[in-house]
Amino acid sequence: MNILEEYGITEDPRFKTAGREAIQIVFYWILYTVWTYGFGIAGTLVQPEQYTYTWGFPTWYFWGIVGSGFLFPFIGIVMAIRLKDCSLDPWVD
Repeated sequence: MNILEEYGITEDPRFKTAGREAIQIVFYWILYTVWTYGFGIAGTLVQPEQYTYTWGFPTWYFWGIVGSGFLFPFIGIVMAIRLKDCSLDPWVD
């Protein structure tokens, strides 16, 4: 049995909103980490003599570090725009 139901307490709906936002942010950081380390590891699989270059950087470095510096702030801004504001007034049942 749920302890909230046992004591007749209803959950504040702001907690559900905060939980969804937290999951989105965790997913964002996991994606960012996998992106950066993925390209970093991919760069170690190729001999330096075989590197291709983008804007003077090795391609793996460009997409892993420089590319993520452009891409992930944009994704973060889009996520921030999509988040709903919730009232901070005291919640009354």
